[in-house]
Amino acid sequence: MEKVKCANCGLLGLRMKPPVPAVFIEADYSYRENPFEPMQSACYRKPVCTVNAENLWELAKEESQKTYPNYKSLIDADRDCPRFYEWQPGFTPKEHQEMMAREAIARLQAEQRAADIKREENYQTSQEEFQKWQAGIEQDNAKRENKRDKWRRWELIFICVTMFATAITPFVPSIIDWFKGDKRPAAVDSDTRQEPKKAEPAKNEPKTDTTAKQPEPSPSK
Repeated sequence: MEKVKCANCGLLGLRMKPPVPAVFIEADYSYRENPFEPMQSACYRKPVCTVNAENLWELAKEESQKTYPNYKSLIDADRDCPRFYEWQPGFTPKEHQEMMAREAIARLQAEQRAADIKREENYQTSQEEFQKWQAGIEQDNAKRENKRDKWRRWELIFICVTMFATAITPFVPSIIDWFKGDKRPAAVDSDTRQEPKKAEPAKNEPKTDTTAKQPEPSPSK
């Protein structure tokens, strides 16, 4: 944490003297530069941290016991203070606290908005990842279904081939004989058998007399 000084803090104040109620007024520029300047009689000269982040009042009491109290050293000391708020001239410590509260609320709102945006981004990212995962599952299912379809087609082909082989098994010997060349003509029915036609004589050939006498054989000796 960066070192800070009470002299630069807006929560540094001065306490009013009785009978005024416990009210803190602004420690102006002249007091912050020289706390030994005469102050109006209505205020104590001792510096006060209005949020008690540092017990300046008690330290100032101890310092006031000295012959020459040095309040300047108290407000100029380097400190690690989480309640430090930059001094805005013209505003009282109470008004500085109100500004701190408004800034804290605005900071919380900004953090809430950032958290909401981050949550929305995470939700969108998770939705995208879920959609990718779901798409991957669907692709895997589609691949498995395609494999099942292929196996079904192969099963159907196998069944068809098996049925075909079973159907032609009784005819296998006849088919084998046919391929070996043992081709036997089919039997012809006697009723439907036709006699071969006689050859007709040529038109230009002379007709022979079938009634001509054949030479008689010579008598045997």
